[in-house]
Amino acid sequence: MREFSSVTPESSQKWDVIHPEAGRWQFADSDRVVDFAVSHQLAIRGHTLVWGRASVPDYIEQAADAKQLRDYMADHISTLVSRYQGKIERWDVVNEPLAIRGGDYADYIFNRLLGTDYIEQAFYLAHQADPAAKLYINEWYDENDEEKFQAYYHLVQQLLDKGVPLHGVGIQAHYNFHDPAPEKLQRQIQQFAALGVEVELTELDIAKFPWLDNRLQDQGIEYYQAAKACTAVAACSGITVWGFTDRYNWIKDWLNLPGFTPLLMDQTLQPKPAYYGVQQALLERQPTANPF
Repeated sequence: MREFSSVTPESSQKWDVIHPEAGRWQFADSDRVVDFAVSHQLAIRGHTLVWGRASVPDYIEQAADAKQLRDYMADHISTLVSRYQGKIERWDVVNEPLAIRGGDYADYIFNRLLGTDYIEQAFYLAHQADPAAKLYINEWYDENDEEKFQAYYHLVQQLLDKGVPLHGVGIQAHYNFHDPAPEKLQRQIQQFAALGVEVELTELDIAKFPWLDNRLQDQGIEYYQAAKACTAVAACSGITVWGFTDRYNWIKDWLNLPGFTPLLMDQTLQPKPAYYGVQQALLERQPTANPF
């Protein structure tokens, strides 16, 4: 609590974990995260309502037709958002709607049956369930992939032009097999901000290859650069790191790649150069008025 002001459930609110079968919910793990955050006065970012790339239960993949899938999605979003109304102030409503590279939509069951309109439908459902919550779209991309950035930018622009209740843009900022491009990142944050939305770095981590010399020092510099790209823009309202200690990290546990140390603290919870890089960027931030 001394170091952080918000919490994001990494997995406990993903569809296959919290709602693995139609009509069966498993709230216990999510409730523990939310109750902990509320009791310690931490903000909560709900993650995630609709994500087609992973964490999709079989009954969703096997939906018979568009109506059944639409009904499943409505029940899932309405139930989950309503349960935490007044506790979760931000939701990642749609996660990674685009293909990993380039400018196409990802090939998910949602857009196969519902078309790309599933994205705006999800936002309307979430807004109806909690009108006070801030609703985000969230995406990973390499800043050097200009085609994907443009696709993401135009998707956000189209949603806003339609009046969809979209309040923020999430840039995941996983730098695990490529380095940050801070000048491009800052420019892209500014472009999103010019649309009138909040922007956040939502899943920041930087994993340097274990065999590299000076990897911790280089990691600290890159954490500083990524955080600075956010703090330099008034509308960039938050930075979430995807974990805090190298003891537990998704690269080791999910990708099964031991030896990577992507986070701010080492396995004994001691601050690394990465920690001090983010700290320095925050200390250098100039106070600004809320642009919204």
